[in-house]
Amino acid sequence: MIPFWLRLYKLFIVVILPSILNGFFNLLILLKVKLSTQRLSVGAMRISTIHSNTKCICARDVCLLKHMLFIHIVFVIGWGPISLFSIIGIYVKTHFVVGLILRLLPPLSLLINIIDLFLYNHELRQYITEQFLKYLFSNSNK
Repeated sequence: MIPFWLRLYKLFIVVILPSILNGFFNLLILLKVKLSTQRLSVGAMRISTIHSNTKCICARDVCLLKHMLFIHIVFVIGWGPISLFSIIGIYVKTHFVVGLILRLLPPLSLLINIIDLFLYNHELRQYITEQFLKYLFSNSNK
């Protein structure tokens, strides 16, 4: 039987530490975007279209923040329950079917994040579509 402190360590390594790192790196990305927004707004002042550009740029920052929050929540929902289940399993007799269902959450959250990033990133989507079509047409000529 695994000691309680080792299971808490597992929870820390699997959920809490990656969440902290994810939040830190998201904060760095957000600060970089904010600095970029400020540089663009200074340039927009010179063009004298301040109001329309400022609203658009601020909306971009909010959209990025919402997207980062969504990815983080999907990660925590995917990995948190299975880690907590392993800790709770020490004290309470749990049914193995619940554990099997909870083991589906991490790969499901990974799949959701991959699909979300694919849909969110227009350049990646365009590149993969071009490569797929190139591959499809090159194989159809053979």
